[in-house]
Amino acid sequence: MHEAVRMIAALAAVLCYCCCPAGALKFIVVPIPSENSPVLDLMAVAAQLQSRGHDVYVVADHGSKDFAKMAAARHSSNTTAEAMQYIHIPPEATVSLDDLLNQATPAMTKSLKTSKLAGLKLLLTLQNLLVKPCKALLSDNTTIQQLKALNADALMAMAVPSPNPDSCGCALSHALGGAPWVDVYGNPMIYGPLSVPQMASGNSLQDLKTVKGFLKNLASYAFLRAMPWIVEVAGNPWAKARKDLRLPAIKSAITPVNLVHWVLGRKPETCEPLIQTQLNSWLIEYPRPLKPNQVLVGPGTPRPAHPISPPDVAEFVNSAPAGVVLMAVGTTPQAKIVLSATDMIELAKGFALLAPMRVLWALKPHKHLPE
Repeated sequence: MHEAVRMIAALAAVLCYCCCPAGALKFIVVPIPSENSPVLDLMAVAAQLQSRGHDVYVVADHGSKDFAKMAAARHSSNTTAEAMQYIHIPPEATVSLDDLLNQATPAMTKSLKTSKLAGLKLLLTLQNLLVKPCKALLSDNTTIQQLKALNADALMAMAVPSPNPDSCGCALSHALGGAPWVDVYGNPMIYGPLSVPQMASGNSLQDLKTVKGFLKNLASYAFLRAMPWIVEVAGNPWAKARKDLRLPAIKSAITPVNLVHWVLGRKPETCEPLIQTQLNSWLIEYPRPLKPNQVLVGPGTPRPAHPISPPDVAEFVNSAPAGVVLMAVGTTPQAKIVLSATDMIELAKGFALLAPMRVLWALKPHKHLPE
């Protein structure tokens, strides 16, 4: 991750130098949704830019400001994190990913492990929930005028993975007059021709030589390309928000929708970011074509060693008689979404068999799990 962060920061600065005035650049950073693992990456890039002499302005409410500062300091220093300027927004204009997932969980009847449709339903639900705080931010005229006055060279945001090309970062870019934006850790949907294994299909190139493997690949291929249609049929929440906020419509992935824009005399904008990054590697996924603005920055590499904190965790690790297993699954694998409650319990039972080895697992309480 350390090298990936440096790479993204360099890309952002180099590309902006191609179209921005010489000297220090101004970057607006939008960590929405807040308090999640992608924000750690986003703020790490921001810290790199700040340390290189650029001016970084972070949009955050009082609750998420501390997390953003901590995330920036992880790959730099407290001095660098404090040197950034923080633009305060009302609490209703932001939301943590944890809150989004908690709100989305009741709508999930199956885990992502057992159903692709469950994954699509989760993505659509998250988009519907994310529109509300983003709309509150864009409706706050004081904040928007303050951001416009900065005359920033670019803004950095992250788009929740979705077949919908729109996002809060793109909408804010349009609200600020079309400022270029960088999608950090956006997990872009990377499509490939039918002749290669499709994303998340689980196929290898050898599997495509079998009837079962080909049909499985064909199903994934068709599903990925049907997703934008499903978004339009289910109702595009960003389209309604843009209409309410009087922002321009955007080009759809669906040709008939663009034809409607043309017939009505509309000139939709694009949501294509200046750079779109993904923490992935063709060592993990089968190579597929990338757009000119898409960059793989994976796999992640560890940060330099540093003292363990807080003190009770340090004591737990340092006094382990037979070593420690660190269980880290990121933000999204909550019970009933990626992993079921049964999966979590089975993992706990498996870890218990490792005694006297200790296990460090940051697992939040959840109603679907026992105490």
